[in-house]
Amino acid sequence: MQLGASALIMLQIFVTIMGGINGHVYTLPILAFYVIKMYHFFVESCDTIKMAQSNMVCLVLAGLAINAMIWHNNLSIYTAIQAALLIADAYIGTTLFALNNELAIAHYLFPDDSKAMKRIRSPLIAEQENDNSMKMYQRL
Repeated sequence: MQLGASALIMLQIFVTIMGGINGHVYTLPILAFYVIKMYHFFVESCDTIKMAQSNMVCLVLAGLAINAMIWHNNLSIYTAIQAALLIADAYIGTTLFALNNELAIAHYLFPDDSKAMKRIRSPLIAEQENDNSMKMYQRL
Protein backbone atom coordinates (compact mmCIF):
# COMPACT_ATOMS: atom_id res chain seq x y z
CA MET A 1 0.00 0.00 0.00
CA GLN A 2 2.81 2.40 0.90
CA LEU A 3 4.62 1.66 -2.34
CA GLY A 4 1.47 2.23 -4.39
CA ALA A 5 0.74 5.55 -2.64
CA SER A 6 4.28 6.84 -3.17
CA ALA A 7 4.23 5.72 -6.82
CA LEU A 8 0.92 7.54 -7.34
CA ILE A 9 2.31 10.75 -5.80
CA MET A 10 5.40 10.55 -8.02
CA LEU A 11 3.21 9.92 -11.09
CA GLN A 12 1.17 12.98 -10.20
CA ILE A 13 4.34 15.06 -9.83
CA PHE A 14 5.61 13.80 -13.20
CA VAL A 15 2.46 14.63 -15.16
CA THR A 16 2.22 18.01 -13.43
CA ILE A 17 5.80 18.87 -14.40
CA MET A 18 5.10 17.78 -17.97
CA GLY A 19 2.00 19.99 -18.04
CA GLY A 20 4.12 22.90 -16.82
CA ILE A 21 6.73 22.23 -19.50
CA ASN A 22 3.96 22.38 -22.11
CA GLY A 23 3.19 25.94 -20.98
CA HIS A 24 0.22 25.50 -18.66
CA VAL A 25 0.92 27.95 -15.83
CA TYR A 26 -1.95 26.81 -13.62
CA THR A 27 -0.06 23.60 -12.88
CA LEU A 28 2.47 25.42 -10.67
CA PRO A 29 0.28 25.56 -7.51
CA ILE A 30 -0.71 21.95 -8.16
CA LEU A 31 2.95 20.99 -8.37
CA ALA A 32 3.60 22.76 -5.06
CA PHE A 33 0.68 20.84 -3.54
CA TYR A 34 2.06 17.49 -4.69
CA VAL A 35 5.60 18.26 -3.49
CA ILE A 36 4.21 19.16 -0.05
CA LYS A 37 2.10 16.00 -0.13
CA MET A 38 5.16 13.89 -0.91
CA TYR A 39 7.12 15.60 1.88
CA HIS A 40 4.33 14.90 4.35
CA PHE A 41 4.12 11.28 3.16
CA PHE A 42 7.81 10.60 3.88
CA VAL A 43 8.41 12.83 6.93
CA GLU A 44 6.30 13.49 10.02
CA SER A 45 5.55 17.18 9.72
CA CYS A 46 4.02 20.14 11.51
CA ASP A 47 0.44 21.40 11.34
CA THR A 48 1.29 23.96 8.65
CA ILE A 49 2.38 21.23 6.25
CA LYS A 50 -0.71 19.17 7.13
CA MET A 51 -2.97 22.12 6.30
CA ALA A 52 -1.14 22.85 3.03
CA GLN A 53 -1.68 19.29 1.81
CA SER A 54 -5.19 18.93 3.22
CA ASN A 55 -8.18 17.67 1.31
CA MET A 56 -9.71 21.16 1.22
CA VAL A 57 -6.73 22.47 -0.75
CA CYS A 58 -7.05 19.44 -3.04
CA LEU A 59 -10.73 20.27 -3.64
CA VAL A 60 -9.89 23.88 -4.53
CA LEU A 61 -7.15 22.74 -6.92
CA ALA A 62 -9.55 20.18 -8.43
CA GLY A 63 -11.94 23.05 -9.12
CA LEU A 64 -9.07 24.89 -10.82
CA ALA A 65 -8.34 21.81 -12.92
CA ILE A 66 -12.00 21.43 -13.92
CA ASN A 67 -12.07 25.10 -14.89
CA ALA A 68 -8.98 24.64 -17.05
CA MET A 69 -10.43 21.53 -18.70
CA ILE A 70 -13.66 23.36 -19.57
CA TRP A 71 -12.26 26.68 -20.81
CA HIS A 72 -8.94 25.70 -22.46
CA ASN A 73 -9.13 23.77 -25.70
CA ASN A 74 -5.40 23.19 -26.18
CA LEU A 75 -4.57 21.11 -23.10
CA SER A 76 -1.83 18.55 -23.52
CA ILE A 77 -2.44 14.91 -22.66
CA TYR A 78 -0.25 15.26 -19.55
CA THR A 79 -2.33 18.17 -18.28
CA ALA A 80 -5.55 16.24 -18.86
CA ILE A 81 -4.15 13.21 -17.00
CA GLN A 82 -2.98 15.47 -14.18
CA ALA A 83 -6.45 17.04 -13.89
CA ALA A 84 -8.12 13.61 -13.85
CA LEU A 85 -5.74 12.34 -11.15
CA LEU A 86 -6.30 15.46 -9.07
CA ILE A 87 -10.08 15.13 -9.31
CA ALA A 88 -9.86 11.43 -8.35
CA ASP A 89 -7.56 12.32 -5.42
CA ALA A 90 -10.02 14.95 -4.18
CA TYR A 91 -12.94 12.51 -4.47
CA ILE A 92 -11.13 9.74 -2.60
CA GLY A 93 -9.96 12.13 0.12
CA THR A 94 -13.44 13.55 0.61
CA THR A 95 -14.97 10.08 0.79
CA LEU A 96 -12.42 8.88 3.35
CA PHE A 97 -12.92 12.02 5.44
CA ALA A 98 -16.70 11.57 5.41
CA LEU A 99 -16.43 7.90 6.38
CA ASN A 100 -13.97 8.56 9.20
CA ASN A 101 -15.98 11.46 10.65
CA GLU A 102 -19.50 10.21 9.99
CA LEU A 103 -20.78 10.65 13.52
CA ALA A 104 -19.28 14.14 13.94
CA ILE A 105 -20.80 15.23 10.63
CA ALA A 106 -24.18 13.88 11.70
CA HIS A 107 -23.97 15.81 14.99
CA TYR A 108 -23.13 18.97 13.05
CA LEU A 109 -25.96 18.59 10.54
CA PHE A 110 -28.70 17.39 12.89
CA PRO A 111 -29.47 18.42 16.48
CA ASP A 112 -29.36 15.67 19.10
CA ASP A 113 -33.10 15.58 19.59
CA SER A 114 -34.10 15.25 15.93
CA LYS A 115 -35.54 12.05 14.50
CA ALA A 116 -32.85 11.90 11.84
CA MET A 117 -30.10 12.00 14.46
CA LYS A 118 -31.72 9.17 16.40
CA ARG A 119 -31.85 7.07 13.22
CA ILE A 120 -28.22 7.83 12.40
CA ARG A 121 -26.90 7.42 15.91
CA SER A 122 -28.50 4.10 16.80
CA PRO A 123 -26.77 1.96 14.11
CA LEU A 124 -23.45 3.73 14.68
CA ILE A 125 -23.62 3.32 18.45
CA ALA A 126 -24.62 -0.32 18.06
CA GLU A 127 -21.66 -0.86 15.74
CA GLN A 128 -19.28 0.82 18.19
CA GLU A 129 -20.65 -1.27 21.08
CA ASN A 130 -20.13 -4.44 19.04
CA ASP A 131 -16.56 -3.39 18.30
CA ASN A 132 -15.92 -2.67 21.99
CA SER A 133 -17.40 -5.99 23.09
CA MET A 134 -15.30 -7.84 20.53
CA LYS A 135 -12.17 -6.12 21.84
CA MET A 136 -13.10 -7.10 25.40
CA TYR A 137 -13.73 -10.67 24.28
CA GLN A 138 -10.37 -10.82 22.49
CA ARG A 139 -8.57 -9.59 25.62
CA LEU A 140 -10.03 -12.46 27.67
